[in-house]
Amino acid sequence: MANNGTVLFVDGDTQLNFTNRCTFEIFSYTVHTATTLGEAYRFIADTPPDIIIMEVELPDGDGFVFCEEIKNKIPALIFFLTARTGKDNLLRGLKLGSDYITKPHYQPELMARVESAMRRRKRDGLV
Repeated sequence: MANNGTVLFVDGDTQLNFTNRCTFEIFSYTVHTATTLGEAYRFIADTPPDIIIMEVELPDGDGFVFCEEIKNKIPALIFFLTARTGKDNLLRGLKLGSDYITKPHYQPELMARVESAMRRRKRDGLV
């Protein structure tokens, strides 16, 4: 079966990481998880993922800041899957070039957004 890409989930919620891992593996993605930004930094230094799906509020920092730091260093698509609601947060995420989904989320919607972004990326020759 073909690999659709590598995904890194960054969320302090280990149960959510597990659920997302299971879903994405069913759809032939290679999945890694991190519960802190420190773990995420170490992972992307070794193996830059195609997609990063992350919470904004993490035990050791802010996902927005992380996104700002890495967005020009690695070509990963970044999605915020976050408990942070509000238009200001949504706009900040979108201005960073990221998709923004609030929790609780609908798993088929998350998958559809990722698949759509990956199709556009492939169409544009970026994968």
